[in-house]
Amino acid sequence: MTWGDAEECGAAAVWLARRNLPWADVVLSRLQGPTGGVFTPAPGAWPADGAICGLRGGIALSDFTALPEGVGTVPLLLGPVLDPMLLLPFLARVAEWQDAVIEVEIAGVCHATVSVTGLHIADGALGHGTSGPVTLRFDLDADVPDQLVGSAAHPADIENTLWNRLDRLALKTTVPSSETSHARAGGARPDND
Repeated sequence: MTWGDAEECGAAAVWLARRNLPWADVVLSRLQGPTGGVFTPAPGAWPADGAICGLRGGIALSDFTALPEGVGTVPLLLGPVLDPMLLLPFLARVAEWQDAVIEVEIAGVCHATVSVTGLHIADGALGHGTSGPVTLRFDLDADVPDQLVGSAAHPADIENTLWNRLDRLALKTTVPSSETSHARAGGARPDND
């Protein structure tokens, strides 16, 4: 991932975690799964050469807020999205900036409603493995959701297997210590030598 995408991924994970949603599952799926197809934001539909990555699609939705290519009163068809739950944090930004309620449909069924003040998710919806074409639109007649409705998909505790997978990925970003760093450990010598 680019630094910008990684930063957005971290912010999305925090947003999902604060709502007791399965942030670790979807983040790992995006980091270890297929990267997603190349897509072109366009008014009404985003053509793609494969399923769109939920993270990159969400970032683009934020970038295209208030533009013809973004979410509006006319339905926006994204097509299939990998881990569509990752769209939610970005749609929350769009809802705030546009002072709107956004409806998320998958295969023609409303799976979530996002607003400035809240989120409503249908039971069992938007989890890993959810598939079908995603359509987004402003819902001008919707009651503004004021809280997460339905059972939390992921409790605050994270399973050890997920933590281990996250740790293994984190270790790929570190640099092994050198003999010089070991020799200087504990203040043996100034690090600026």
